[in-house]
Amino acid sequence: MYLFDLATTGAISFGDFVSSAELVSQVAEATQLRARVRAVLKEHRAGSSTTPATSSSKDDLRTGTDAEAIPASDWMRIVTALEEYLPSVVGVFNCVQTDDLLLRYEPVFSWRTSISSTRFRGPQRVELAGLHYELAWVLVTYALALANFAAATVHGLGAFERDRSLSAEDRRAKDERLRWGADTLCRASGVLVYVSEELLPQWRDAAGVVDIPPDLTGEATLALSKICMAQAQALAIRKLVSPSVGSAVDTVTPGPPLPKSHPSVSLLAKLHLHVVEELESALGLLKTVKDRGSNRAGRRDAVGLSANHEHELARRVSATNEDLVPAAEKKKLFGKLRLGKDKPKDDAPSAATAGGGVDLDVSSSLLAHVRSSLTLHRALAYKWLGIDAGENSNRVGEAMALLTLSSSLLSPSSGLLKRKQERVGVEAATVEHWLRAYRQLNDTVAFQPVPPVGEVQNKVPAGRAALASKKFTLPTPRFGPGSPGYTGRGFDSEALHALDADHPARANLVGLTTQPDHTYAGHGAYY
Repeated sequence: MYLFDLATTGAISFGDFVSSAELVSQVAEATQLRARVRAVLKEHRAGSSTTPATSSSKDDLRTGTDAEAIPASDWMRIVTALEEYLPSVVGVFNCVQTDDLLLRYEPVFSWRTSISSTRFRGPQRVELAGLHYELAWVLVTYALALANFAAATVHGLGAFERDRSLSAEDRRAKDERLRWGADTLCRASGVLVYVSEELLPQWRDAAGVVDIPPDLTGEATLALSKICMAQAQALAIRKLVSPSVGSAVDTVTPGPPLPKSHPSVSLLAKLHLHVVEELESALGLLKTVKDRGSNRAGRRDAVGLSANHEHELARRVSATNEDLVPAAEKKKLFGKLRLGKDKPKDDAPSAATAGGGVDLDVSSSLLAHVRSSLTLHRALAYKWLGIDAGENSNRVGEAMALLTLSSSLLSPSSGLLKRKQERVGVEAATVEHWLRAYRQLNDTVAFQPVPPVGEVQNKVPAGRAALASKKFTLPTPRFGPGSPGYTGRGFDSEALHALDADHPARANLVGLTTQPDHTYAGHGAYY
């Protein structure tokens, strides 16, 4: 599993840029909760930077941080801090739309990137104006913290499946931890899908084209959601085979025949193939982000929130129309809609400190992890397809071809699996054990021809999902529109539908549907 580097943020006080006679204490509380988020993120980053990297032979949990040095409880602190801050930032966001809070000036938030960095200087701090930027980063950081929480929890279980001394009760408890980890990764995926499909389009509609860091593009957030789902599916597979591994006679290099209690091998193959499909989609999306960053230097007008031609054309037409609007009316219009100062594109802050103009690229470690995980799960899919052909269909020749494909992907010469040496070594030995058994059977009994690689690859079925991303909704605002008992500007939370369809407040309000109470940090993580 992969541990994501988390973003950090600069200090800011909401009281500096908003004013209200009725919500003074709520604004102060929002500032306090944000300061706590900043503190735990900076503390985590400081601890990570002083910890040696994990040994490459120890486990497939990878990042620049030692997983054992960051217990699951530390990730829970970060998740809890973000969950406590979210209702307040949603409240501030909505109150600004309805003028319950008045902006003194457009706030500029500073966040250090998470999955992108420069070639020589690492992650960079990017400043952008607007509450959409703040909310997007909070949600992305929350999702990645959830994913890390799950990864650290599962990492602490070790290879318990092969522990013969483990009691049945302890084994059930550890299996439950796997289920919880998969469930938490599905939650993380849902948060990222919300950012990609709902928040970013809303931001684009409100502010037009914004040059944002790669981490917040629709492609990157969708790719991260798919990575989380692939990891969740992998945990579901591990939980499915756990009982059979625990009861196996040979837990080192299991081979034929399969025990009767073993899960369906055709199902296991399809589950691994779905992991491959998710990771292929994620890799394609991340490459799109990477290629866009590579082309940025030659195109000053590269867009962040919307990369399609129609949107760029609309932006240019809009810019032309703005030239016809008197300056006084333009200033009044932008102030009313909270779209920031009237500033031409060429007057944007320098790329080194603001916007996504700085030369940022997707993390090479993340891309390497996706590639190696994709190769591993494809090899495992071929393994189970081969075993299914040999054990259930008596197609020994086809089984040999599929197992040979699996063995080639797991061999050191593939060059893609150096990050997962221990796991790959075990799987390679298992595949070789099955292949030797089928080769001997074919040479003495079956005498079936071994089909070419292309023929068996054309017969590979589609993947099958065991889990689905959990739909995310923003928490109920702590104050302002959508909060319990809200009354302001002549309407309450039950009468928001009375606003005109084109009213900016109606178009931009978020978090008006309540989130289920059972999604708090660490739900089900009882030790």
